[in-house]
Formats: sequence, structure tokens, C-alpha cells
Amino acid sequence: MCDRESQIPQDVLDGTCYSLQEYFGVHKIEDLYVFRVWAPRAVKVMLTGDFNGWQDDTPLQKIHEKGIWEIFVSCGRITEGSRYKYRIYGCGQVHYKADPYAIEQAPEPDNSSIVRLQKEYFWKDSGWLSYRKSFHKNPIAHPINIYEVHLGSWKKNESYLRLNYRDYARELAPYLKQMGYTHVGLLPIAEYSDNASLGYSPNAFFAPTSRYGRAEDFKAFVDKMHEAGIGVLINLPIARFPKERFSLVEFDGAPLYERPCDADNTETRQFDISKKEVRGFLISNILYWALEYHVDAICLSGINDLLDSKADNCTDAFNSQEAYFLRQMTRALKKTAPDVLIVADSYNTVKADIDFVICDECGEAIFDYAKIDFENRGKYSLAFTEALNRGGNQIAAVAHPACDRDGRTLIDASSGDYWQKFAGARAILGLMMTLRGKKLLFMGNEIAPFKKWSFERETEWYLLDYESHEKFQRYVAELNNFYLSHTSLWQKDATDESIYFTDKASFKQNIAIFRRSSKSEDLVIVVNLTPTAYEHFRIGAHGDGSFSEVFNSDDSRFYGSGVVNQGMIFTEEKPYHGYRHSFTMRVPPMAISILEFKQKKKKQSK
Repeated sequence: MCDRESQIPQDVLDGTCYSLQEYFGVHKIEDLYVFRVWAPRAVKVMLTGDFNGWQDDTPLQKIHEKGIWEIFVSCGRITEGSRYKYRIYGCGQVHYKADPYAIEQAPEPDNSSIVRLQKEYFWKDSGWLSYRKSFHKNPIAHPINIYEVHLGSWKKNESYLRLNYRDYARELAPYLKQMGYTHVGLLPIAEYSDNASLGYSPNAFFAPTSRYGRAEDFKAFVDKMHEAGIGVLINLPIARFPKERFSLVEFDGAPLYERPCDADNTETRQFDISKKEVRGFLISNILYWALEYHVDAICLSGINDLLDSKADNCTDAFNSQEAYFLRQMTRALKKTAPDVLIVADSYNTVKADIDFVICDECGEAIFDYAKIDFENRGKYSLAFTEALNRGGNQIAAVAHPACDRDGRTLIDASSGDYWQKFAGARAILGLMMTLRGKKLLFMGNEIAPFKKWSFERETEWYLLDYESHEKFQRYVAELNNFYLSHTSLWQKDATDESIYFTDKASFKQNIAIFRRSSKSEDLVIVVNLTPTAYEHFRIGAHGDGSFSEVFNSDDSRFYGSGVVNQGMIFTEEKPYHGYRHSFTMRVPPMAISILEFKQKKKKQSK
């Protein structure tokens, strides 16, 4: 060892440092670049790159017995943008590895790390960050509606090529506001090689993918979203990484970042979180995205790989090292960035007592129900509605790729003729948006595509030239904005008091009737999931007063048949559904009707 050992921060050595990227990787100190890497089994580590013709002539020095290697190189020899890798001699072999802490990586087939320092970025989102602090004190009591996006296939330029992060921001921000979304949810944004993985197999965890630009471009993307009042959610895979020889796999000749028992896995490797260095790597990564890029929410993907999803009794999962690691990670984020929302892609976090907002995908339930013919839906309608009625800390999600098991979209898979497919999709989305829970919809579903989504082509925006698709998009926009503007649909999501089913027997007719209420309003929602319309449908009223229809998906402006309720609907003193009062209304086919209730004012005696 050498005198450099005494200069290693103690928290780096004892595994309590959660900003490891500030020590490892490449940094500039005066007129020198310093490179540091962790490779405990290596007997020799060389720095090689375009600066030395990829020769084996620049050795790193081992400065600690735990396997920390370091080298200082003059700025005249290496410059900003230089490409490099580590040549690691370990376990009898030579391994060419990219830098695990690089903030930029060259695309395939090069995959070299790039010498790039974080440029000072002048953020303009101070106002947004102040608002975010108050919002995230109690996010369950606020509306959250997420538009999930795969940037490369959302839109392309005139040459059918990907746009830059900044271009995407200019296009997306006004669209999201118009469509009534509160957040944009990005599929994994860390650098990856396999396009088909959609980013869920990252190989450079600290580098935004260069497909759409550099780090400062992604910061500009986030800044633009905040300027428009849109939060940014990113997906961050924390369980696995791909078996790509230039990346983390067998980094110093044998399993280092991965579990030794994964050696025979030909596709991916699971992180070995029994090592404090690996835990520090992952926790540093999540904090890095939160602090460096100002993201508002992070969805941790792959939690089922860490917690046993099949166990009925989760005592073992609760006490497992994996659950402890997840709790350690969330505590670190809440301490360092308390106003960043943590989202998980697995309900197992509830069983393991981990404080997440849960992104619980209900797309499978939606597709299974939509395919059922109308005559047989009655026995499934109650269970289907309960599947969509998420708790206040859960997100009802129709996430990517938003297709059924056969690859069909919601419109294509739905029962009925052409008109009924659109009407049914409107009704089901209306039901999802008015029940409890936060919301997420994968891009493209707002225009009702028949063709299965593909990451290789852009969203089929040409469909908007057709009336049915253009009006479906209008419907989604108005439904989203209705959700945002009505407190009863989200203010009390944390409690069961915000929703009450008027009559569960009506589900046998495929009709859901329920109330959503808040301090300022009281809504009655009727969802008919069959093509049968009713002219004088009686419903029990929880008070004496009047109703006015404030939203109806069967309106002709949504491509509906026009069965709407005009004017005031007054209650009658006729007992029904267990109430003293009731009223009758028109129930449109395959549609959602939302009525606002006004209590009759009692006359005060003199």
C-alpha cells in the first residue's frame, strides 16, 4: 500500500458512503484527471483508451487492500471526451471493463466510458422545488396522473430519427398539460445496449442514455417539465444487470457485483447486496439521480427479484437481508431528498413493511375483463371493479406494453363491434380514473391504437385523422382534467370514507354505482359496462336534493351515442337501495355518467 491510503474517506472504507460517484470514476483535480476503481481480486489494473492508442502502458496503483486502484493523468494527455476502459488482470484472465461510475458511455459496439465531468447547469426550477416540498408532505392527498413514455418511440423527427432530450421536452410539456397529466414517467433512462430491453438491462448506471443527448440535455428536459408544472418519474432497475462482458459481470475475473450463484445465468445477474460495497453502489445511484437531475419520483424496478413474491407468509421476506437493504435505501433517500417520491413495482413491499407508493399494474385485469362477452360479464364485474379500486398509496397502472397476452391492444381486444370497442374502452378508463388510487397510462393508449406497440416505430399519430381516434383522445384529455379538478376523486384516497358503493347487486347487471366525496363536493358515478341503455333507471339517493350530470362518456363529442342527462334531476321520497330517497336517470350504453349532488336546504323556522 502507499501514503494515498490515508487519504481515502473513512465512509468509503466502512460502507456508509452514499455518494460513491464523487470518489470513484474520473474527476479533475487542478491540472490532473484522477481515475479510481474497485477491483479487489485484480493483480494489475491498466488504464487504456484513445489517449494512448489503447496500449497497455498506463498502470493504476493499488492504494488499499480492499481493492481500491487509482491513477493521476495530466490534462494534456487526457481531455474531455476521451474514451477509456480498464484492463483488469484477475483470476488468470484479462478483462476489458467500462467504468461503473462513468457519467457518459459510448453506444454499441464501442461501449467505452467517456471522460466527462458534470458541467455546471443553471437550474430554473426553484419555484417548482418549493411547491414539491409541500406536495410530497402528503402526496396521497393530491392527484397523481402519470403518462408513461418510451422516448425513442413516442415521436421521431422528419427523417424518422430520435429527437434530443431538449426537443422531447418542447414537444411533451405542452402535450402533457393539455392532456391533464401531472407527471411524465420515463422508462429506464440509464445507458443500455439492447434496445429490446427498453432500458431494463442497464450497463452504465450513472449515465443517461446517449440515444437522446448528454447529461446536460437530460437536465434541460427535467427543467422544462418543471417549468410546465410536470413532475418527472424515472424507472431505476436495482435488482439485475445484463451479462455483457464489458460491464459489471465478473468485473475483476469472478463475481463481484453479482451473486456467485448467478454464474450459470446466461441472461442477467442479480446484485449481491450482501456486500456493503454493492449496497453503497446502488444507494449512491438512486441518490445521484434524485440530487443531480432533480427528478421528482423514482420507481424501483425488479423488487420481486429481491423479495420472494410467491411466499404466503412473508415473515422471511420481512426479515431478509434484501428487505433490510430496501429499508436502508428508502431511509437514505428520505434523509437526503425527502421530497422525492419513492415508487415500487411490487406489492411485496407492503408485506415487507417498506414505505413505498406502490405501482400496481391492473392492465391484465382490464384486458381480461374487456374480452368477456357482454352476456357473461355480470359474474365478473364486482371483482373487476374491486381490482381497479386501489388504496390511496397505490397506482392503478395500464403500463407498457399495454397489450393482452396475445399482443392485442385494449381496443383490439375489447368485445363488440367497432363502436362498442371504443365505447367500452371509454367506460373502463372512466371507471379506473374515478375509483381510488393514483393513475398511470402508457403512451399511445390515449388515441386507441389497434396495432401492438413497438419500440422501433413512433406512436401512430396519423390515427388522429380519423374521427373515432381523435374523439377518443379528446375524451381521455377531458377525463384526466376532470380527475384533476374534482377533489372527491383524490383528496381522501387514504381512507375508505372517500368511496361508497350504493348497491353491489347492480353489478349483476354490469352496472357499477358508487359515491366519491370530499369536503367540497359529492359525486355519484354510474358505469354501465354493457350495450344496454336504460331510460328510467332508479338509484337510491343518500340525501334529499338534486343531481346534475357533469360528465358523460356517451356524449357525441366523444364519439358516443348521445344518451345524456340534461337539466336537474330531483330526488323523490321513494325508498330504494336502502335509502329513503331515490331518483331516476338515463343510463347510457357502455359509458360512465358522473352526477354532482346538491343537498336540499332545509327551511329554518322563525
